[in-house]
Amino acid sequence: MKMSDSKYIKEALEFHEFEFGKFYFFKRFIVAEIADDVTYTWENAKEVLAVVDSIYPQDFAPYYVSNKINSYAIDPTIWVNVRRSHRKVKAYFIIEKTRMAKLNFLFEQKFFEGVIKKFPSLEDAIECIKNS
Repeated sequence: MKMSDSKYIKEALEFHEFEFGKFYFFKRFIVAEIADDVTYTWENAKEVLAVVDSIYPQDFAPYYVSNKINSYAIDPTIWVNVRRSHRKVKAYFIIEKTRMAKLNFLFEQKFFEGVIKKFPSLEDAIECIKNS
C-alpha cells in the first residue's frame, strides 16, 4: 500500500517529492517511498536530511519507515554517514513484500546501528510506532 492511500495520510505534517522518491513527515516518524529503478545515495539522503532539520529539533530521533513499494538499489553506507551527521534515528522499519526486499534487509542490517525491524504492511509498522 502506498502512503498516499493509507488512512494515516491526513496525519502527515509535510510531504516532499524528490526525483528519487516521496517522503512523508509525521510527528514521530518519516515514511520513505524510493522511486522505481533509483540508486539511493548519500547525496539523496542529504537532501532529505535538510528537510528533517527544518521540521524536527536536532535532538529528536524519528522512526524511519522504508515502504518498499518499488524496486530500487540503496547504498547501505548511507547509515554510516547519517551517524556522522549527528542525526539519530529511533528505529528503522522496513516494509518488505518481495524476495529482493528481504535480501536488502539482511544486507542493510550490517550497516544500521540500532533497532531494525521488518513488517508485512505499512499499517503494521505505523501501529507499532503509535503503540510505543
